[in-house]
Amino acid sequence: MQNIEEVHLSANQLEGNIPTEIGQLTTLQELFINQNKFNGTIPEELFQLRQLESLALHSNHFEGTVSSQFRELENLRELYLSKNMFDGSVPEQLGRLENLKILSLIDNNLGGFMPSEICQLRQTADLKTLSSDCGGTYPQVRCKLHACCTECGGS
Repeated sequence: MQNIEEVHLSANQLEGNIPTEIGQLTTLQELFINQNKFNGTIPEELFQLRQLESLALHSNHFEGTVSSQFRELENLRELYLSKNMFDGSVPEQLGRLENLKILSLIDNNLGGFMPSEICQLRQTADLKTLSSDCGGTYPQVRCKLHACCTECGGS
């Protein structure tokens, strides 16, 4: 298979599930499929993309929980999951992504507390932007530590 490092398909009215063949793009560093009409859950095969640095899934119709398998994407610097239908809580395993600079979770159905492991990335790593639904009503992801979230959304 050809070495593909970037896939940019934002705002193309694409719909359906992410094809499981995505896992074959092992050299992929950037995947931008935001602002489409993708739905369903994130396929397991996406977590095989170990070179991935930027992942933009925001503004789609993804559902289910935010997978703890994101921790396997150790090179991830940007993770945009906002404006979907994810539910449950934010997995503490995201706190293992020490290269993460941006984590955007606003406008989902997530609740509970922002895991301290993620908040600590603001202190010990280079996490500059952490946005969540910490400013609205239920469901709400509350930030335990002072100044954990840099941006609070919610209604």
